[in-house]
Amino acid sequence: MLYAAVSSSFYHLTVIAWERYVAIKKWNRYKVIVTRARVKIAAGMTWLLAVIMTVPVRIMAAAEVDDKYLNVLNIISAAKTIVCVALIGYFYIVAYLGVRSQKHKESGKSMLGVKSSLRTPSLKRLAY
Repeated sequence: MLYAAVSSSFYHLTVIAWERYVAIKKWNRYKVIVTRARVKIAAGMTWLLAVIMTVPVRIMAAAEVDDKYLNVLNIISAAKTIVCVALIGYFYIVAYLGVRSQKHKESGKSMLGVKSSLRTPSLKRLAY
């Protein structure tokens, strides 16, 4: 059960990274893309995926199934972990670069004598 909980937490981190990505890069469509219903579906799917990916491995291990089948399932589990890490990295790098470019635009305005503030939506979303 602990393995399923850890997997679910990892999937939740991936969903949170995606949500931050949408908030920064697609800020003008954020409320259309990220809705309460979609967040609930994503949370449910993370738990469902975690249970589907972990329970068969544990049942097969308890039933003393041949190790080569367990190794295949463990490789699949490792692959999904690598995909999640890659997605989290991608989402946060792109969001960081988006915020950084926004900050450079804002600092360029303040150097020209224009009052600069955190009025841009992407910078506001980063602050919250």
